[in-house]
Amino acid sequence: MGMPRLIAVRLACVAGISASGWACGARSAPAVPPPEPRPAPVAPQVEPEPAPIAVAVPPPAAVTPEPTVPEPAVDPPPAAAPVAADCSLVSPAGTPIRTVALSEHIDPTHAPYPRNDSERFLFRQLYDTLVRVDCDGRLQPGLASSWRLDPTGPTWVLTLDEQARFSDGSPLTTAHVLSGWGEPGRGAALRPGVRRFVRSMVAVNPRVIGITLHDPDSRASLRALANPALAIATRQSGNPWPLGTTGLRVIDHQSRVSGEINVVTIGRHAGDGRETGARRSGLVQFLVEPEADLRDRLDQTDGSNHAGRTTELPVDLLVTRDPAVLSYAATVPAFRRVPLPWLRTHVLLAPAREPPRGSGQAVIGAATRQALATDAVRGEARGARGTFWWELPADCATGVPYTRNRPVGAGVYAKRVVFPAHDPVAGGLAARLVALSAFDEADNARLMRALFPTGATGLVTVGLSHADFERALAAGLDSGYVLALDRRPFGPCQPARSLTSRATWLVRSAEALDAAVVPLVDTRTWAVIRRGRAGVEVEWDGALRLDGVR
Repeated sequence: MGMPRLIAVRLACVAGISASGWACGARSAPAVPPPEPRPAPVAPQVEPEPAPIAVAVPPPAAVTPEPTVPEPAVDPPPAAAPVAADCSLVSPAGTPIRTVALSEHIDPTHAPYPRNDSERFLFRQLYDTLVRVDCDGRLQPGLASSWRLDPTGPTWVLTLDEQARFSDGSPLTTAHVLSGWGEPGRGAALRPGVRRFVRSMVAVNPRVIGITLHDPDSRASLRALANPALAIATRQSGNPWPLGTTGLRVIDHQSRVSGEINVVTIGRHAGDGRETGARRSGLVQFLVEPEADLRDRLDQTDGSNHAGRTTELPVDLLVTRDPAVLSYAATVPAFRRVPLPWLRTHVLLAPAREPPRGSGQAVIGAATRQALATDAVRGEARGARGTFWWELPADCATGVPYTRNRPVGAGVYAKRVVFPAHDPVAGGLAARLVALSAFDEADNARLMRALFPTGATGLVTVGLSHADFERALAAGLDSGYVLALDRRPFGPCQPARSLTSRATWLVRSAEALDAAVVPLVDTRTWAVIRRGRAGVEVEWDGALRLDGVR
């Protein structure tokens, strides 16, 4: 396991791993500063973060008849050639990544729609979308090679790439897109996750599809098709992993006695014509170790597989927020650390906050938000800052006056602050807010009255499973909900539509959303990559894509 030269270093204990105040355990990283800005030679072209997209929300649209898309005599003209962005995580020179460590559970039944960062990383290698958005926010071809706006109506006409295939080599057609986005057993009905983006669609021929989106007819609205909720996949009988569309597939996976997956091996289908260069016949192993100390992985420097134990495989890449792992990585010469963009804002949704109470952002000042980031979050965080997409411009708002479908008053809302149990940041923030409600200081009292107008006395925190949290959020009967929202939406109006479809008590208007959504903290992760390895790109939503995933 650990190399002798590192033993002495790792016996040192840091007094407070980070400003969050976490003490280290029996094995901890040496006393080093918090993760420093990356050196210029390894800086990926993803910072500084571009200005947030101004978005707005149209009124909910009923399902409309499929658009009439004229059969083109020839394929639609290609879109303007996109400008290639340098989105490399590190300098492109180096050998390919062969082993990745993941710190969260992987469940193949979730595929292709991830529920945590580890699933997002793995699924991005397996399941593709019709278009992509690069790290600079530019639209790029995905499974579709070209697109155009139909002159007869608000419909985008996309042509699938001639080489678009499933990972078993079978060709991808527009029929697969329709079936993948459809709700099983309900004819042409779209899945709920698809209806947040797409109003209707029709296959023109096996390679051409017409898609009508909810958002305004602009090139920016087409970016919504890059959302992983619209990844294309198909399930096969007897295979827990859906068949993907990137050319890579799950070759093998190993499970613990408990049934939880601990190793996933991906590679190309035999005979896949897309094999090129160093990626030919290359396999990538994902080591799934939610309970492991990833600092052990940083000690492994040889390529041996001792006695056939997969736990001895050296790691080329890991993504983490753990301050102990990041501090320790700074002392290991074989690795470099690269910060990824600030991608998520954790917020409090407070159903009792009426619009006359003003903007949610104004409720908690910058200093208080930074204190929450320091005191309540383990890992790198900052007080939420910037212009947020829920501060809606008029062209996406409904213009409908703010109304509520239930009476508001003391006793209506349960004394619970609810959060997803799988999100430790949300749990820490919820616990901190409830703890503040127990203090009588004037500042705390004013803050609690602003956050919880019907009363903060007696609040408790409750962590719920994914399904239970979504049901509670839809009902809106709790005092508050702490959850993460993406800072970089793919489309201009989609994120607010998505949020209001989850929290159905929210009205899609600027006044309603801005009052109910209280930003708390921003978070980001870091990539720790072995020196000499390369071939990793950062995409718009911060997900990493390995070289050769096409």
